[in-house]
Amino acid sequence: MSFVIPICSKQISYLLYNDGTHELQVHYHNGETKSFTSVTKEIFDSLVQSENRYDDFVQFMVSAK
Repeated sequence: MSFVIPICSKQISYLLYNDGTHELQVHYHNGETKSFTSVTKEIFDSLVQSENRYDDFVQFMVSAK
């Protein structure tokens, strides 16, 4: 099953999480897409519950490198 998280950002449109493959896709307003694999449901849930999804996602991206 896939879940969409809207992001209030000038760059990022939304995040799409597939709990079957544990893949998190970032969809940018310019049409670009970036994928992160092996993203746990716990990480996804923390983004869903976050009061500042953009900042928390940026922190996730930095730690994923």
